[in-house]
Amino acid sequence: MVFIRPCVRERNSVLRCSNRSDPYEQSADVAHIIAAVVESMDFPATVADPQQEDCPVIAASPDFVALTQYPLGSIVGRNCRFLNKGCDSCFKDKRDMRLCAETGKHFCGVLANQRADGSYFLNHLDMRGLKVGRFLGGEDEKWFIIAVHTDVTEGDLSRNPCDQEVLMQKIYDAISDSLKESLSSSTSMTAKKGNNQNPLHAYEKPLWVIGEANENQSSGTKAKATRSAPVTVSL
Repeated sequence: MVFIRPCVRERNSVLRCSNRSDPYEQSADVAHIIAAVVESMDFPATVADPQQEDCPVIAASPDFVALTQYPLGSIVGRNCRFLNKGCDSCFKDKRDMRLCAETGKHFCGVLANQRADGSYFLNHLDMRGLKVGRFLGGEDEKWFIIAVHTDVTEGDLSRNPCDQEVLMQKIYDAISDSLKESLSSSTSMTAKKGNNQNPLHAYEKPLWVIGEANENQSSGTKAKATRSAPVTVSL
């Protein structure tokens, strides 16, 4: 359940503190709603905002914190590439993850990652864009990157694609329920666009971005998940 308060503690610009002069005093930040959902998951999951500079993580589940051994404060506000420090990554994976961050198209791959204590593990990463609404007065959409992480260092890779689809669906269902509840409360929605908080028309049902990150590489074309100019992400 999502509770909307007149004033909330700010955390890495995801939550907003409103006052009597704030025109969005009774508004709900859609990022706050989605962050709360991801933080409630009982498996390693993250959500990132690709429309902010360098696609920072805005929330992570407790199981992701346990998997990586990084404290939450060292995760939120950073691009997930910090897990790749000291690890070899192939060009194709880097290219496809960059395209996912720019378009929201689905990426799935096994990456070598490093925990905070220096130990290595194999991360079966599944991430894709989820569109949650459209900014008022235009056609730009607000979307996030939802990611599920599975430690397959000693696991059976053949089972994970199906398992991760189930986990993705669990996140989707929870986000849908939370957005629906917030909409039914007649509270207006806002979302961050650039450095500003803007009114948002939230979709009753969020929309997954269609397509695979590697499907258009041969032709060199890239389908955009939103009409907003993508933020450049270094990998």
